[in-house]
Amino acid sequence: MESKDHEHHKASGPGKSKSKHNVLRSAGKYIRRHWKVVPILPKDKAPRRKNWQRERIKESEIPDYFHEGDNIGILWGEPSHWPVDVDLDCNEAVAIASRFLPKTDSVYGRETRPDSHYLYQCKGIEPIKFNDPEPSDPEDACLLELRSTGQQSVVPPSIHPSGERVRWEKRGEPASVSPDELRIAVGQL
Repeated sequence: MESKDHEHHKASGPGKSKSKHNVLRSAGKYIRRHWKVVPILPKDKAPRRKNWQRERIKESEIPDYFHEGDNIGILWGEPSHWPVDVDLDCNEAVAIASRFLPKTDSVYGRETRPDSHYLYQCKGIEPIKFNDPEPSDPEDACLLELRSTGQQSVVPPSIHPSGERVRWEKRGEPASVSPDELRIAVGQL
């Protein structure tokens, strides 16, 4: 299945790289967790394929969709059996998040914002976004958002557009929380 925005690439043979940043291997690990992966162009955050929300890539199809060096997105919410991402988009939210958000053993980020994504298991929750009502830069108004069904985030070992590697801070399982508990915590934060 060809796309104008992202060509399909064949992985370079069975002797794939053993690097801890191997995109093909990482995509397989996510699929084995029942998380739906989304191919993202290198150093980008937005999917470039049409209908990415409906794609369901199987582990055997990874080499058809991903090229080493691509970024990986996870489709949150219902398609992936309800993992959700609390994405902290400002330094102030990152600094105080642990005081408000439920404890979880699944956290990732990048060097300049290491704890900026908190993952939870939260069946049925809808996305929520909080913007600064008076931003100094309208392009940078988002303070934090809870990403769920119909949304994705770039995950390790992707490269953020800043050039920083996205990495795990805590590699455990996302904490199970109720929608009410998570909505309240995100709202307080």
